[in-house]
Amino acid sequence: MSSVTTIKGIDEETWKTFKTEAAKHGATMGDFFGMLLQKHMADESLTQQEAFAAMDRLRAKSGKWSGSEEIRKWRHRRMS
Repeated sequence: MSSVTTIKGIDEETWKTFKTEAAKHGATMGDFFGMLLQKHMADESLTQQEAFAAMDRLRAKSGKWSGSEEIRKWRHRRMS
């Protein structure tokens, strides 16, 4: 059973584009919204994974790396 959901603040042109893209993918608007949300979440997760990998590379280079120490340095610079 499907339900009706309202999204406030979407201009007519954006709504038409969304409906067109859903149709191009052969999906209902609800399914297409779900696909877009999953893609967005996967992209966010990938960004976090890249950040974690960069931190791991920094740790490997310096031998000992402390996230807490880095935060303290940042706070000190910010307050100075």
